[in-house]
Parts: sequence; structure tokens; C-alpha cells
Amino acid sequence: MSTCVGRPFGITDQVVTTEFPSLLDDKYITPSGFLDPPGGPSEPSYKHAAYHYFRLRLLQSEILQVLQFQQATQARAGGLNQQNPYMHTKLPSPFLTKFDSFRSWRIDIDKRLYEWKSSAPTKRETGVAFSVEFLELNYWQCIIMLYRQSLSVPSMFEGEYNTSDEVNSPSVHNVELREDEERVFLKVAEAGQRVLRLYRQLHRVHLVNYTFLATHHLLMAGISFLYAIRSRLVSSP
Repeated sequence: MSTCVGRPFGITDQVVTTEFPSLLDDKYITPSGFLDPPGGPSEPSYKHAAYHYFRLRLLQSEILQVLQFQQATQARAGGLNQQNPYMHTKLPSPFLTKFDSFRSWRIDIDKRLYEWKSSAPTKRETGVAFSVEFLELNYWQCIIMLYRQSLSVPSMFEGEYNTSDEVNSPSVHNVELREDEERVFLKVAEAGQRVLRLYRQLHRVHLVNYTFLATHHLLMAGISFLYAIRSRLVSSP
């Protein structure tokens, strides 16, 4: 794992460089070496689910780093240290360098997330009692994470949602193109609805323990869904 130091506002990004483990089932990995599975490389293994999660964690890491970079850039643009010669203000985001804009990157990673969802392993491929619904749940949670900061506040709600001039976390909605706003709201509304439905579905078959993390995800999904719906209703002619 390598560390990229010098991110805005003291952010230290952890870039994962460790290789993925072998997809061979543990019983074929011995002190004397690897054994060939009787069923060939396609033999079922729980590692297919783990491998798929590793791919997701890399996507999530990229999303968080780019959103933090965008947020810090927006905050610095209106900050008191704009002319500070000692701050590293010109360091680019490693994930944005090959794209012409934040919007282009977001379109690309949205496609990559969908490809991840579409290539999810089946129960036959994993060979274990793993509910693939958890993979779909993770997908929609990532969609909320990707688009939530881009939600704009309708003018009539600005006073309601900005409760303090001293605590105001910058968003990235001001870099949105107007034609993208509708898409952002629809994405967040659909993702919030899907997360709530999937949790209900998993709860009915007793696959969810309501830990702090699950409660947090439910709260964020509910708030995102209701906010997107309410804002669109208000903005509609």
C-alpha cells in the first residue's frame, strides 16, 4: 500500500497497490504448492465473492478520493489562503488526470460501477450460501455516495438547509451543468429507494443485523430519497 502525501487540507490518500489473492480454493493451496482443481479454473469457490468485493473497494476508494479532492478545491477557491505560497495547491488528482473534467470522470466511473454490478458472481459460482443481494445493495449505496454531494439546494430551501454560516461543508453541485441536475436527482432518488427495499427484503429473511452501520445506511438512503423527491417536486413547473 502506498501513501500519496500532500492532498488538500491535509488529506492523506491511501492508494491500494496490493495484488489480489489467488482465486484457487484454500484446499488447493498447500505447503508444497498449488494443486489443479478437478473442475478446472471455473470450479465454485467462495473467493469469487471476495474477489468481487475487492474490485468494489477499489472503486469506492477512487470515488472518495475524487470527491474529497473536488470538495477541498471548491473550499480553497474561496478560502483565506488562496495566495499562500507554501501550500500545495496545484497537485492534481491522480484519478482525474486522464479525464477532461469531473463530469467525464463521473460518467466513466458510473459505467464501471454498473459493469461491476452486472458481472456479480452467481450462487453457483461461489458455491456457498452467500446472498448476492448484498452485492446489489453495495452498488446502490455507491451510487448514493457518488452523486449525493452533487445535489443542489432549491432556492426556496437555502435558508432551511444552511442552518449555520460557520459550519457549511462545501459541495460540488456548483460545478454541475444544468442539464445534469435532473439526472443527479433521479440517480439519488432511485438509489435511495433501492437501498430501502433491499434492506426490507434482507430483513424479512433474517439476513440483516441492525448494527450502527446498517442504521446509518438506512438513514442516508431515506434522507437522500426524500430530499431528491421533495426538491424535484418543488422545482417542477
